[in-house]
Amino acid sequence: MPQIALFRLDGSTDSRAAARSGLRAELVEDIFRRASGPSEAIIMTGIDEPREMNLYREGNDFAPPFDLAIKAEYADDKAFLTNLGAFGRQSRFASFSGFRTEATLKKGSAQLWQPGEVPGIHMLHPLHFYEDLPRSALLRSWRDIHGDLALHAHAGANYYTQQLTLTGLISPEVDFGGFSEFHFPSVTALVERYFASDEARKAVRHDIRHFIKGVPPRMFSMAYQYVA
Repeated sequence: MPQIALFRLDGSTDSRAAARSGLRAELVEDIFRRASGPSEAIIMTGIDEPREMNLYREGNDFAPPFDLAIKAEYADDKAFLTNLGAFGRQSRFASFSGFRTEATLKKGSAQLWQPGEVPGIHMLHPLHFYEDLPRSALLRSWRDIHGDLALHAHAGANYYTQQLTLTGLISPEVDFGGFSEFHFPSVTALVERYFASDEARKAVRHDIRHFIKGVPPRMFSMAYQYVA
């Protein structure tokens, strides 16, 4: 089962943007080449949200909610916590959190990319679910009904996975119930074909009201795939 880690840098929007470029290289060198590193990982370095995608935000702050995100496959949570905790405790991070998830692949392939730079835009979308919704009802609403709808509504995506949170591993007070993970092969595919049509957009927005109580900002990112 995958693990997901989220990191937010300390400082202003401008200082965070200036520091993001070196995070990925440092992470690969310092953590992922250790003996206890993951077998594979997608490393996501945050970028500003494209202006055309400002679906939920208010104001003019397009900075990513997190500066770095990692979806990894560690053999056990202990190695994940040791490596990611050591990296996250560096003073420049204002916060970091970790989750063990259960993935449901809805579109594309886990072997979609070769190791190295991943062309296009990766999107990780944290979600808050209704607490009083039974797990069986949530899975039916999100995985089955919404999953099939989103599969066709987000026509520009070539990859779509639902990550259901099983356990909060670091900073458990961060209560994301799950994550929608998409990949778009280009900025054009993201901006012009995020929704297949106005009808698809309306259908998605209506459907999520049944199980989602909060929609935190999406994280758009440049991605790098690492395989041990």
